[in-house]
Amino acid sequence: MSLGRFLAWLDRLLAPGAQPGSSGFVAPTPVPLAPSVLAAVTPMPEPWRSGCFFSVDDAGQFLLVSGARLTLGHVRSGLADLLFLADVGPLHAELVREDSLHAGPGWCLRALRGERAEVEGEPIPPEGRRLVSGERVRLAGNLAFRFECPDPSSESACLALEAGLECCGARKVLLLGEGEGGRLRLGPARERHVRVTSLEYEVVIEKRGERLWVRSSREGVAEETQVVHFPPPRRVDLALGAPRGSRPPFGFSFEPLVRPPLARERDPGG
Repeated sequence: MSLGRFLAWLDRLLAPGAQPGSSGFVAPTPVPLAPSVLAAVTPMPEPWRSGCFFSVDDAGQFLLVSGARLTLGHVRSGLADLLFLADVGPLHAELVREDSLHAGPGWCLRALRGERAEVEGEPIPPEGRRLVSGERVRLAGNLAFRFECPDPSSESACLALEAGLECCGARKVLLLGEGEGGRLRLGPARERHVRVTSLEYEVVIEKRGERLWVRSSREGVAEETQVVHFPPPRRVDLALGAPRGSRPPFGFSFEPLVRPPLARERDPGG
């Protein structure tokens, strides 16, 4: 059993009401906890080098990440870009942004190092599989998400995690593309990456290198544009428009990701 797989089993075993081996996807064999195992757990490095928290009024908190290749794996390893406390390997799968002459921009899912991954209940082939908006992806019995690409003209997408699972505390992960082709839209329409029914206009976010360009477009009002460093070195709060009756202007924030407390406890020098 790999170290990452064993730690995943141990986390589930110690959780209240958890049953070892209850996952229909992975059934690890329990082994006794030894001091050498604890000593082998290295302090988790700073992950999410291209990501931040993204909190939106009336929509909640998201994990906003950007990259042409994003890996998914177990939180204890600290090796992946997207970390989960689930029955997955240290580096379980990867999402790769790709372009197609026929289908346009999109994302391909590949399993890594002999791990398993399913899309709509079917195992993906070794070369990977291009994801279609609305499809359900399962990496383990306790890790599944819905792949959503509401705007066909944008390569940006969303992973809606299921069964109460979180990634760094967020229930949804936004995959942000580069430039105009990866623009992220916020608004009241269903075809928006972040749907905000209370918003009366549209907000567009574009990533250009190490900057996020945020602009709003409202009828009869000059376009507002603000620029934010990505990832932000500190929390940045933005407000767009005028107060809405008794409510303040529409607001959202970008906040840097920090090392989880568990990793800090294991890294006295951190």
